[in-house]
Amino acid sequence: MRYAILTSLLAACGGSSPARPDAAGDAPAVVVGNLGGQPFTPRAAIWTTAQAAGFDFDKQSTVVMVTDYADACALQGSNTGVPGGRILIFVLAATSATGSSSPISALGPYAVSTGHPAVSSQLVEPYFEVDDAHCLGTTKQFGASGTVTVSSTADPQAATFDVTFAGGEHVTGSYRATACAALNPNRTPLGGCPR
Repeated sequence: MRYAILTSLLAACGGSSPARPDAAGDAPAVVVGNLGGQPFTPRAAIWTTAQAAGFDFDKQSTVVMVTDYADACALQGSNTGVPGGRILIFVLAATSATGSSSPISALGPYAVSTGHPAVSSQLVEPYFEVDDAHCLGTTKQFGASGTVTVSSTADPQAATFDVTFAGGEHVTGSYRATACAALNPNRTPLGGCPR
């Protein structure tokens, strides 16, 4: 189900040199390793609470989006994609004893989930997408294993990650994401490239 719906995920991206996102004013994220066969240089990191179609959580979750283009929240608000853009998404949730999901509220490790989410767990579904010149997704992959370790559930949200994707690419890094009410992981797709 998640692969069919993921064509509805966001468009993306751009480029700059990474810095440690530990101090105010530094880069919003650091990604070490390749995604889609190339290094990923973050320019923005945003988050929201949503029910993300195409992922396995049944209710609300915390959605973090890291992009290689600047002004990600403004572009979400204007429903505009970026030619050749790339996005890295972490959908994080806590599951109850019945398996229902809720946005994150606890610090610590969130294990990569594939398939039906485990009950009473802290889980994450990583995803990355590379968009073409028309702002349409060409390369799409889900995480296969790894962990996201959350250090802040306030705004900005912060975490470190160590994730391997289904195609074998492995990335580590960190993010410090700011709240963005315009972030909608269910947009089908963004309204295309700028005119």
